[in-house]
Amino acid sequence: MRKISTEILAAVVIFLIFTLPSNAIKLEENKTYSGTIKDNHRNNIPLPPGEWLLTEIKNEKLRGKGVTAGTVDYSFSNPKIGYVYYFGPTGTSASADHWAGRKTPSVCEGNPIAGKTRISGINNFEWCAWDDGNYIDFVNYTALNFEQYYHSYSIKKSLLSNTSKSTIQSIGSQIFDQVRRNKAGDLSFLSNRLDFNKSESLSIDVSNQENDLSYQLENAEVGINDFRIICDILTCEDSGGDFSMHLKNFLEEGNKYEFPYLAVETKRIGAGIGPAWGMDTGISYSIDVCEEYARGSCSLVISNGKIRSKKFYNLFIAKKGTNKTKENLVTTNSSTKDKLKELKTLLEDGLISQDQYDKKSSEILEEF
Repeated sequence: MRKISTEILAAVVIFLIFTLPSNAIKLEENKTYSGTIKDNHRNNIPLPPGEWLLTEIKNEKLRGKGVTAGTVDYSFSNPKIGYVYYFGPTGTSASADHWAGRKTPSVCEGNPIAGKTRISGINNFEWCAWDDGNYIDFVNYTALNFEQYYHSYSIKKSLLSNTSKSTIQSIGSQIFDQVRRNKAGDLSFLSNRLDFNKSESLSIDVSNQENDLSYQLENAEVGINDFRIICDILTCEDSGGDFSMHLKNFLEEGNKYEFPYLAVETKRIGAGIGPAWGMDTGISYSIDVCEEYARGSCSLVISNGKIRSKKFYNLFIAKKGTNKTKENLVTTNSSTKDKLKELKTLLEDGLISQDQYDKKSSEILEEF
């Protein structure tokens, strides 16, 4: 019996060696990745140049009798460049996994800047680029034998050396060549397309846009006790949508809150004007919600109970320091009053002379 079990185990090990994708890894939230990564479901995700933080993973099991298929979503963020979103299959396809009416879906319907679509029966190979305010979204979609592979790259407009239609067409086409059919491509060519110097020169206030999650802020944790300070910085009373109420819940629960990411309008941080804001389940989502209402870009300021914006942090520390100074002043005032009252009582009770009272009271006031 042991011999049979050993043989079965050996066969399983050999099977796994030959069936599992090479260099496949199980991706984890809040870790950074670079280059082209392959997850444990054989999904290839070529990332643009730089370090990308995996902010969210979503898994969904498809329903149906005998269905073993599912889907996985990955959201990545790099504050200097933009966002990456990937959607792909897990498990194996099944009879219940098919398009409604056997019509292959499309993600490029409408009026994109540029793109190309080729639908053939149950298969679809397409890409398109959209103008999304501060970003250009390069959307890439492959529907292959009922399995869907979706890559979306949101790149800051300010980073692109040229945003003409011909340039967007060229970039989008090159990206698509590297990602279609779940290809393990390479997006390093984007290094030649991104101009970081241009981005910095065009930024009105680069310090406002400090969203780097790797930035280690000292004493950066915040909670409900900091509500008043944060409301002073963000002018809660002028922010719409019951911001004060949502902010209280946000600060009370921290990383346990259902929407643990807070983004606000960048230029209005500390400006005395209530900003547009967004709370959501991920960095890109919160910023996108904010920018739907803002008249400019938005920045992540707090996530999971910690400050993530350098400018916001500096304003917070300054406000907190001022509050502490006021508290100390009140304590000092109280102490001084108590001493003078005690001294007055001693004089009235005849325990000290007027000269002694005058001298001692002068000393107390000098110390104050």
